[in-house]
Amino acid sequence: MIRPPRPRALIRYRPFLAYLRPARRPRFHPLIPIALAYAVYLLSFSHHDALYFWLYDPHLGELAPRIVDAELTILWLLVIGSEIVIFALLARLLHRRKALSLFTSPGARFWRGTALGALSALIFFGAPALLDLLIHGPGEGLEVQPLIAGAALYMPLLALAVIFQASSEEVMFRGYLLQQIAARWPNPIAWAVLPSLGFGLMHIDPYMPATDNLFYIASTLIFGLTASYATWRTGALGLAIGMHVTGNWMAFLWIGEAGDPGSSLALYLAPPAYDLSLLAWELGYFGFLILLLESPASPARRWLGLTPLRLRRSPFPNRGAGRISP
Repeated sequence: MIRPPRPRALIRYRPFLAYLRPARRPRFHPLIPIALAYAVYLLSFSHHDALYFWLYDPHLGELAPRIVDAELTILWLLVIGSEIVIFALLARLLHRRKALSLFTSPGARFWRGTALGALSALIFFGAPALLDLLIHGPGEGLEVQPLIAGAALYMPLLALAVIFQASSEEVMFRGYLLQQIAARWPNPIAWAVLPSLGFGLMHIDPYMPATDNLFYIASTLIFGLTASYATWRTGALGLAIGMHVTGNWMAFLWIGEAGDPGSSLALYLAPPAYDLSLLAWELGYFGFLILLLESPASPARRWLGLTPLRLRRSPFPNRGAGRISP
């Protein structure tokens, strides 16, 4: 009888082992990257008011606040994106490994994964919203936001800043932290749940009501687990980066949240919706991604070169646990 695999058997999956191999050599110092990353993150908020008044130009009239918000959003995203340099240096100086090993493993199809991540996010999140707009137009609560002066310059800069910001967060949580934790503790509660929880807590908004914060943290936690699954299955960050960048592009440039300074360049504004529907969308995307990567008929799995997961009988009868292999 083949029993279900124990959680730590997930670490025996060969593409994931190849992704973890560079992290097995040095001792792990968890406080160093976490402290540095959160220091940079908090620094991006600490001078917000001073920068706002420095950039504010009253001659721009009623559009001045939106222009300043756009400039601050781009600057804030670039500050977060700079963390990728911190982790590249940590990998090289502290662990004597190449920075590229934070992104991918030998043989993994990184760029194909990036494209699939972007396409899957567009299909699952973007297609229903676009179809609704085409059929019904801006509905109740969804308003068209006029473009600000200089939008043709700000929007490409924001799109580029999002690439750095999302890639940096993936390198931190699904790259450095996931690899170094999994190299020491094989249980997925340690290497998948803990970095995802840290990712969720990083999105706490001090200006948001407590209930909304809980839903926001829960939704980002689910996204973190989805990205961890994608990284485990492909042995690279490409898929996670692709869906993260595309999701942020849609939030910053297409349908933003009303009242959020980060939505100053969005084409449409929607009222905040921090409720169970937010969690349902994230869980639905998790299931959609599993279907893409595990369905025998899925062309995405073949395109990424992924082999089916199989349960094998344990070679140690007394231990009695199946194991996952490629």
